[in-house]
Amino acid sequence: MYLKKEGRVKMIKSKYRHETMHDAEALEKWFFIPNPNPDAAIRLFCFPYAGGGGSVFFNWPKYLDKNIEVVAVRMPGREGRFKEKPFHNTRDAVLELIQMIPFMLDRPFAFFGHSLGTRISFELARELRKRGYPEPVYFFMSAGRAPHLPVNDRFLYQLPDDQFIEKIKAYNGLPKIISENSELMNLFIPVLKADIEIFKAYEYKEDKAFCAPIVVFGGMQDPIESPKGLEDWQMHTNGEFNIYLFPGGHFFIKDHVREVLELISNSLLAYL
Repeated sequence: MYLKKEGRVKMIKSKYRHETMHDAEALEKWFFIPNPNPDAAIRLFCFPYAGGGGSVFFNWPKYLDKNIEVVAVRMPGREGRFKEKPFHNTRDAVLELIQMIPFMLDRPFAFFGHSLGTRISFELARELRKRGYPEPVYFFMSAGRAPHLPVNDRFLYQLPDDQFIEKIKAYNGLPKIISENSELMNLFIPVLKADIEIFKAYEYKEDKAFCAPIVVFGGMQDPIESPKGLEDWQMHTNGEFNIYLFPGGHFFIKDHVREVLELISNSLLAYL
């Protein structure tokens, strides 16, 4: 069981570990709960896009059913963890997360990932299965091609900063507040490059498909991910598969968050 207050998480006991108490600060470093709900029937872990942080999901509980508790994953190198070094590969991120997330698996849960978040959540789910922990009951993958497919611009993260920035701007991937402030830009670029390295250098390994359903979201005008690349997620589930495309580019979700969350709510409530 656990106690939560104002987004803070304190673990009292976990049936997956021998410890009776886990460091609350360590959990809070990794997980942010915008609207804590001890009575929620299911948890939705949300993994951000490259350069994104837990704050991306701050308003999501407003648009989700009350039975769904949002847990935003906080990656190092940004927001409250800006002094920490970011990860450069999926494996390191997963090995850190697998130390923390079992304490949060006391009820059914689902994974949502956007772009980079699709890779980290997918590999974390595989690691959970490998270690005998519960698996997600649903996957929601957004703006990220199926993991077995090769990527474009594989060495994007190795470009000189000026060329890199121009590429990212073309994808609308730089917040205005950062692009107009050189000091913030200098802090942000190394983190963004590290995140993109995780995605671009990712190496897929064959494994069995999940039983949980997969729902995929994408932007019709996304210059990075094609509908075909999104459709290929179907091979990674033995369960139900659905894909929904919205007007917009790689960050279509910013304009269609309510529609996306309605679909997520409906899917999870149907599971319950």
